[in-house]
Amino acid sequence: MSIGSWWRNRRKRKQALRAAFVKFLVKSPVKDVKFSKGCKRVSLAFLGGRVRYAVRVGREAYVAEWSRRRPEIRVDAAMLPRGSGRLREFRALCVHEAVEKHLAERYGLPADREAHDVATAKERQYLQRAGGDWRKHQAAVCRVWKRRGGH
Repeated sequence: MSIGSWWRNRRKRKQALRAAFVKFLVKSPVKDVKFSKGCKRVSLAFLGGRVRYAVRVGREAYVAEWSRRRPEIRVDAAMLPRGSGRLREFRALCVHEAVEKHLAERYGLPADREAHDVATAKERQYLQRAGGDWRKHQAAVCRVWKRRGGH
């Protein structure tokens, strides 16, 4: 076996292992989601541990983002709950960002690929369990995203 073929096989094994890990993460449930009064903090159980972050609301370039330096997530003020069902959408967005931040920081998953995909699945699961409509939520997020420049 040459060095080149050994290296290709090693890379394939690593990719297969990573794909299996992401598949495991998608199946792992997010449990015990709690928000403080006024939704200033989010706390949830994921992968046998507790994840806690502060929630900051303001103008964001994207709909929502998480801080690389502080234990906080930031959500655009346009996503604040103003009508029926909007609180569920806001909370689902917070769950998405919390899971994405946790996976990127703890397991080193790329935030724009695997961590985002897993977080989107968790966001959808949370919203459906809360009785929300996934399509309406996606439409609202898309509207805010386009309003902010649609990068």
